[in-house]
Amino acid sequence: MRGVLGALRVPCFIEEKTLAEVTRHPVRGSDHRAELSGLRESGLLLTERMSDEEYEVYLSLVSRPLVGRLGDGESAAIALAHRGYAVILDENKARRIVAKEFKSLHQVSTYRLALTAGYRANWRIERVQSLLSAARLHARMGVPSDERDDLEKLMRGFSVSVQRTHP
Repeated sequence: MRGVLGALRVPCFIEEKTLAEVTRHPVRGSDHRAELSGLRESGLLLTERMSDEEYEVYLSLVSRPLVGRLGDGESAAIALAHRGYAVILDENKARRIVAKEFKSLHQVSTYRLALTAGYRANWRIERVQSLLSAARLHARMGVPSDERDDLEKLMRGFSVSVQRTHP
């Protein structure tokens, strides 16, 4: 995580509710609280709390009927993005809601975030492939449907465009 956030060369903001969600390590028996704490201490990851207005956005997303409801982490991230931050989303339902209801928000996937980090830090393709493989395997990283072909090409060793990234 440190390598990706450091390579971006900009601080990343995370809402408290989203941080609570990502603090739970996806690999049984593993714990990355120390790594998250180090990222926060280094200034690469800054924790923010929603304003009252942002909290209203959050509530509107978590309290919908099940078919349109988003989880706490995605909802908090979307609410905080109203400050002008890009929001990192992989879940297709969350991405559709942002595209339809919050058109002014800029959304980026974890896949694009990794590509941008690799591009800015001049990583070899194998490093990006390894990072994405681990994220898919251990963190259950989703890949938005419109980026699946690009990811497949990258994993086979082909070059892909970084143009659509703006984190």
